[in-house]
Amino acid sequence: MEKKRIIALIDMDCFYVQVEQRLQPHLYGKPVAVVQHSSANYRGGGLLAVSYEARSFGIKRGMFGEQAKALCPDLTLCYVPVGEHIDKADITRYRDASAEVFKVLHEFDSRIVVERASVDEAYLDLSALVQHIFETTNPSVKYMEPNAVDLFPTTHVADGADLNEDKIPDWKYDRVESLHSFISEAYETQDEYKLKLIIGADVIEQIRSAIKKNTAFNCSAGIGSSKMIAKLVCSRHKPGQQTVVFNEAIPKVFEYTPINEVRNLGGKLGRALVEKFDVKTMGELSQISMSDLSECFPAQAKWIYNIARGIDEEKVTARDKQSSVAVSKNFPGPNALKTDGDVKFWLEGLIKELVKRLIDDQITNIRTASTLHIGCTTNVHLTRSMQMKTYDPKALFNSIWATFRHINKSKIPETWDPSVKNITLSADRFREGIDGRSKQITEWVTTAINRAVNSVTDASTSADTKNSAMPSEKVTKTSSQTSINVHHSERKVHEQDDDIQIIFDVRKERKSTSTTTTTTSTALHSKTIAKKRKKEKCQKNQVYQ
Repeated sequence: MEKKRIIALIDMDCFYVQVEQRLQPHLYGKPVAVVQHSSANYRGGGLLAVSYEARSFGIKRGMFGEQAKALCPDLTLCYVPVGEHIDKADITRYRDASAEVFKVLHEFDSRIVVERASVDEAYLDLSALVQHIFETTNPSVKYMEPNAVDLFPTTHVADGADLNEDKIPDWKYDRVESLHSFISEAYETQDEYKLKLIIGADVIEQIRSAIKKNTAFNCSAGIGSSKMIAKLVCSRHKPGQQTVVFNEAIPKVFEYTPINEVRNLGGKLGRALVEKFDVKTMGELSQISMSDLSECFPAQAKWIYNIARGIDEEKVTARDKQSSVAVSKNFPGPNALKTDGDVKFWLEGLIKELVKRLIDDQITNIRTASTLHIGCTTNVHLTRSMQMKTYDPKALFNSIWATFRHINKSKIPETWDPSVKNITLSADRFREGIDGRSKQITEWVTTAINRAVNSVTDASTSADTKNSAMPSEKVTKTSSQTSINVHHSERKVHEQDDDIQIIFDVRKERKSTSTTTTTTSTALHSKTIAKKRKKEKCQKNQVYQ
């Protein structure tokens, strides 16, 4: 086992709910859920995120809003914002909030390796920073003080007995006592790795505090020798807590850990192991011999054998930028697209949405995508790739349609056969910088936005002045209405998309008939969002400082 590494997982607690609560502070401490969109159901989609206050009523992710309301009439439902160009969710506010968190992580210390795992999770390799602290300071002076435990106000030590009150006779757990015992033992034995784990836990307490200070978001964390261990213990004492585990305690932790709770064992492989060997916990799995594993799972045997013993050598890889930018739309069952008009309508909308995201990425990361991938599912799944020479929506549509229209085998005018069940567009192979026609578009965007900035700022300032004078009860009422209202689409296309969705009034789309208006709408989005971010940050600081 690699004892030198100190790995942590930062996991934002009910992240989408926290984003909504920050926008509407009166929702703090109340049962709240965020609803994903499905135009296939007038009730909307299932619950995407559920606050801990709501969970106490038995509300779970995936429930429909009306089901959750039946369990908790006081539940506030917040809906993911509508897409600007297509009947899909616009998750910009959550991506922007995530960027705030990752900014804190990247700026905390350059010796920390940060790997973006998802919009609300990050793996951190603290090894280099912890080694530096260990070699250049005298940790015993800091951590052996009588009040040293105060440096770890949210830290738990996972030893198998910190949970499982229903499985351990006469179960008793005292967080402070357990932590004090761990620190004392580390210094009495001068166990270097345990000392470094203590330093790592201190660093994570500071990082989580910095996230809270700069973003107002709470998070939990796990600290251990690997990504697998860090993720496993992270959830033991959520929310707003962190858990550290030393290597010798892993067998005790595994004794009661279900196999499907371990990273990379929550799917088919985990189920196959349970069924094949009639085991339920990681402790039981660790009793399976290498020869038996090799016989039944030859390709994964060594990895399974090591994981069952807490050994995971997967590295934390510095990764922040997305490797690709994509949009996708499903049209299941009877809602599959059957006419030229429908296919063009959705293809145009998806192209505009992709361009909007690419321009956002271009402004943020100063890079340009060079390859476009087109995916279409009919009775088979078809994919095509082409060079991406421009971000202009009209030019992209012409290029994509030239390929797309050959999928249609119908001999009846204006009809489409076989019907389209999914359209996916993605762009990747980014080049540093902005070149060609993309540069011209971006320069035009910047010029247009700069002309509009003053009027936007003036309008925002005027609105802020009015809002500041609004009675508090009216503010609360307005916020509640914002959370509850849902506008149904005029275009009744049903779907069950895998990603987050929101209902979109397509009448706004139909008003944009000219190429200039469409391009302006797409282009203005990125810079106005930057302006809104700055404004929201100022408002946020006023609320939370």
